[in-house]
Amino acid sequence: MPTTRITSRNARFQVLQTLLTNRTKRHRAGEFVVQGVRPITLAVEHGWQVRAVIHDQDRALSSWARGVLAAAPEAERIAMSADLLAELSEKDEGATELLAVVAMPPDDLARIDVTPDLLAVVLDRPTQPGNIGAVIRSADAFGAHAWSRPGTPPTPTTRSRCVRRRARSSQRLWCAPPATPT
Repeated sequence: MPTTRITSRNARFQVLQTLLTNRTKRHRAGEFVVQGVRPITLAVEHGWQVRAVIHDQDRALSSWARGVLAAAPEAERIAMSADLLAELSEKDEGATELLAVVAMPPDDLARIDVTPDLLAVVLDRPTQPGNIGAVIRSADAFGAHAWSRPGTPPTPTTRSRCVRRRARSSQRLWCAPPATPT
């Protein structure tokens, strides 16, 4: 697949930026941004559809990053200037090697394998992305299989901050759909 180059805050960059900042547009697009070695690796390992892979246009890719690209052959390749990549990654320090735009899995309870030893966690009106991430990491440590947030919570779990906080657990634990208001 050919590589798209982004060196200015053009329309494509702005679309990527809205995936981080605008819940409505993120859900309409059905995708969100994942960053970090562990979360991206788990997304790929668990078969999540990677729609785009973003990297620094001036930096040689590590073997891990090349492996992610190889594992997602249909994903759009985006080579971005370092300053824009830093802005998109929302990091104050350190360079981000890779960002992945990942499709949101459907909200379908059928994704959860109901077994006699099922351990599920239900979050009651969480308000902070970091808190959601911490609870999900703890649930993973205790062997939970699924988690849910009933109702219509104000904090989306696909915000990049929440995904970073739940790190290694985000792709192993399945999220049950929130209850639909009647």
